[in-house]
Amino acid sequence: MNSKIKFSFLQFFINFLIVFIILFSLSGLFFWQIIDTQFNLYKKNIILEQKKDIYFIENLIKNKIIQIKNDINYISQLSNKSSIIKFITLNKYYTLKNNSKKNFIIFSKEDITIYFDLETFFKELSVYFEKSQSQIYFLNKDGNFINNNIYNFKTQFKEEWEKINSYEKSQFETQNGIISSKKIDNSNIFSNNNFNIIYLVSRYSSNYLTNTLNNLIFNKTTIYRYTLIFILLLSLLISYYISKSNKLSYELKKNTVYDALTGVYNRQGGIDIFELNRKLLKRSKDYMTLFFIDIKNLKKINDDYGHSEGDLVLATTGQILLESIRDSDIAFRMGGDEFVIALSRCREPQAKIVYKRIKSKLENFNTKNKKDYILEYNMSSIELSPYSLDEFDDLIKNATSISNK
Repeated sequence: MNSKIKFSFLQFFINFLIVFIILFSLSGLFFWQIIDTQFNLYKKNIILEQKKDIYFIENLIKNKIIQIKNDINYISQLSNKSSIIKFITLNKYYTLKNNSKKNFIIFSKEDITIYFDLETFFKELSVYFEKSQSQIYFLNKDGNFINNNIYNFKTQFKEEWEKINSYEKSQFETQNGIISSKKIDNSNIFSNNNFNIIYLVSRYSSNYLTNTLNNLIFNKTTIYRYTLIFILLLSLLISYYISKSNKLSYELKKNTVYDALTGVYNRQGGIDIFELNRKLLKRSKDYMTLFFIDIKNLKKINDDYGHSEGDLVLATTGQILLESIRDSDIAFRMGGDEFVIALSRCREPQAKIVYKRIKSKLENFNTKNKKDYILEYNMSSIELSPYSLDEFDDLIKNATSISNK
């Protein structure tokens, strides 16, 4: 009984592991598919945001260029120096003296030279975009930061600069993040060649993307914990029904090949198993010994003590036969009180050992039996060589006459 319980638990545990692994794997694939889909969607949104930022900045610059054109035209029409100085003072982007080598030369007339302070303009734009999650860069044609003189973009991001410098517009992803850029040609406006070409660059750093992915995973993992609990419970439920189904299937199969009363094979089950053994024995050229057994006076026991006692005798016989043979041997009930034992790879001298075991167990039963009857068997044996195994069918047909010999 304990071995059956252990076997049932082991089967249930194996089923549970298989179901859990399958469900866990599928849910894991689904989980990462969701993460991947949402992260890719997030990156697409980033690209849209970058395009929006660049478009916005480009329009600001274009508007500023239009303003510069208008201011140049206005200044050129002024007749006195004081009016020019007053105009310059009112406009914070213009100056009469070039204090920085990087400022644009906008207009020069007689002894007055007017500069446009583009660095101040871009620095103010940078402040405007400080709240943006993207990093906004303004670059000249040499890859220098217009709004930051400390670093050189071309040196810091060599691979990215090559792509930016090759196209009017670009959008790509590298190990340094997602980058979008737009090239603006101002050669018809600015006389300083250093700023004829301006590149607007928006970058979402790889660290930002990694943090975003980690946050996404963390948020989904919280949900996935509950999913795992559900998978665990579902696995237990499915495993229970699988084990129950396997048990029912085993019982049905057992009832079709075993004799329910005696525990040995029934006639058809025994013949089917014998057929398998016969092929193996023919191939290995081994012998087989058959025992034909019938119970004496079973009818009288039934009449005197009732069929329940007769059933007990049949069950006891099945137990005695199973305890007397090896696992590789076959015991089956032909019907009524007739039984057959097939001893594989066994000749008659070795078969006598089985005969003595049966006799010994039969004596033990009779010694302990408190009823007036004595349980006895008619037994006979026959040895089959590898070449006479086909005689089994005829022997089965004449089993009753053989056991009574």
